Amino acid sequence: MASSELEKAAFRELQAKNKDLMEMVKQATTETAAVMRERDKLQMEQTKRLDMMKQVQGQVSPGTQVQIDLIGGGFALLSTELLNWGIRAAGDWSKTGWIARNNDLLQSIPHIGLGTLVYIAEMCMRPSPDKKLPSRWRLAFSEAAKLFAYSGFGNLARAVRYRIQNGKSIQEDNAALRAELAALKASTPKAA
Repeated sequence: MASSELEKAAFRELQAKNKDLMEMVKQATTETAAVMRERDKLQMEQTKRLDMMKQVQGQVSPGTQVQIDLIGGGFALLSTELLNWGIRAAGDWSKTGWIARNNDLLQSIPHIGLGTLVYIAEMCMRPSPDKKLPSRWRLAFSEAAKLFAYSGFGNLARAVRYRIQNGKSIQEDNAALRAELAALKASTPKAA
């Protein structure tokens, strides 16, 4: 009887230990699965970042940047010259009207307004680089809008500089004409 009690006690003890071991194996398996899921998630994120890095490197290569700059600059130059040609034609048509007198300033205002607004709108509507990189054409369009605005600022600076310089020469010419008139009046005898 003693041996059977001992066997039963040993059997119960083995069952308890076996149950503890099974619980430990179950817990280790759950933890291992969680670690594997986390590892897979990190590997997918790393792969995504590497793909994004390759895409970014392709978009910032010197050849791509030259292409973007040339296309954007060419479009900005062409549109600037076409718009200025139209404004000059309107000034020629107006002859001595307001458009003709302010032709130099009018050639800068549309560029500053349109170029700046388009550039700001494009930058505000551009998706986050984490989601999607802008296409080459979008980058070229953005570059064109920026150069279009800069062209307007350049035209404005030139027009103001010309008007200041022209204003000084007009003042000097008027002063010389007044002095000449005064000299003529002084040299001519007064009629009685």
